[in-house]
Amino acid sequence: MRISSFVLFFSISFLSFSQQAQRKTIYTLQKNEIIYYDEAILSVKNNSSNYCLIVEDTLQHHYSLVLNGKKVHTQTSGAIIWMKELNLENQTYVLEFWNERDSYLNINGVTYGPYENIYPMISDQTGEIGYYYKLGSKFYLKTNEKKYGPFTQVHSAILLADSQTTFHSNFNSNSYSAVISGQDLLELNGKEISLNGKVIKSETEGNFSKLTFESLSNYGYVWEKGYGKPTYLCLNGSQSLISDFIYYDFFYIHKDNYYYSTTQNNLSKENAFLSSIHRNNKTIYTNIETIIGSNNGDLFLFEDANHSVFLNNQKLFYDPNASYFTNGVIESQNAYAFIYQKGDDYYVKSSFGQFGPYQSVENLKLLNGKLQFTYTFNNIYYSYNNGIVMANENILMDFENQMENSSLTYENHNFESSYEYDYVVIDGDAYGKSPALQSWIDPVGKKFIWTALENNEYVVYSFPIK
Repeated sequence: MRISSFVLFFSISFLSFSQQAQRKTIYTLQKNEIIYYDEAILSVKNNSSNYCLIVEDTLQHHYSLVLNGKKVHTQTSGAIIWMKELNLENQTYVLEFWNERDSYLNINGVTYGPYENIYPMISDQTGEIGYYYKLGSKFYLKTNEKKYGPFTQVHSAILLADSQTTFHSNFNSNSYSAVISGQDLLELNGKEISLNGKVIKSETEGNFSKLTFESLSNYGYVWEKGYGKPTYLCLNGSQSLISDFIYYDFFYIHKDNYYYSTTQNNLSKENAFLSSIHRNNKTIYTNIETIIGSNNGDLFLFEDANHSVFLNNQKLFYDPNASYFTNGVIESQNAYAFIYQKGDDYYVKSSFGQFGPYQSVENLKLLNGKLQFTYTFNNIYYSYNNGIVMANENILMDFENQMENSSLTYENHNFESSYEYDYVVIDGDAYGKSPALQSWIDPVGKKFIWTALENNEYVVYSFPIK
């Protein structure tokens, strides 16, 4: 996790330089300081840089968060500090730290605590950062607008029904277990459903899950009694048995209807593991190989048993060599997207066109008819945003591995670094005074970029490729 104080190199006495590499000092370690955190972030764009790291004073055992050269937080007690959220472009952050008894959050320079437990809760819809904390025996959610609670247990996602906003700690906003509606609080707690702290439904076996909510008179959940036992869909306390299936992909209420999926669990039947989608008590789609996504309404993306992809009854796509359809997003019949794999490559198929091949695709979103995703091509990260493609030059700095052996090639130019030598080699010439911590290619600026720890300086180099 930490940079070692001594590293053994093989050195050479003189080096020839055919052209100069630009060197910039990112941070100078003070006396007795080491880089403590093993997941710092560096962004290098257009000869400017933003970075974040945590340093430790090894004598006083102080820990400081450094954001672009400024120590924005120093912890003088305790021994645990952890970065929870970071946006270098907006200069925003959430830092968690705690001592033997109390925990705290620092959100953009404001400290909250001490509490027995506290952690950030983030809204996908607005980007707002709130926090969830324990005080006494109860839990509370605090946002910019107000305080909610008390809750009876920890919840990783909470729906504010009046504004249709979900605050969550694990980026799974479709899986909330508590709902605030007006002044009322509905909670799903293991084998219990409670309203405003009073248990209104309980069972002695199994667990409740998949809370779905339209109103206090129109909500539901799933009751799984256990392996080999029946599973029930529960609507406002009433139960309907769902049997002969392995699992459900989803269960939710939309207006006056409820939707769920089932998968057969009868090996004696043909197509034993195919799924079906149901509206209320009626099957509306069947013989489904993969449920790719839904809009939490009445639109569904799925792959059928013949490996064609449908949006409800509309056939969108067929490729006999395609597989692993995932991450479907839908806004309307004319606005959809999903990811699939073909060989070792990944593609995005959407109503806006087809994209790929890529090494990987992540963060697929549709926001008001605008398609967004990130992808890797030739080991470079890119972002696609409504037709605009940008190279993403943020790099996660893994100090746990200290120095890396790396080899890069770009347009017949070669970069090589090895922890055995106190320099890097570019096209047969040596540069720098230390091996690279990390190295990558900037395809927009056409540069090799690498970071290094030279004596007490953390530096970044850029080398133009001509």
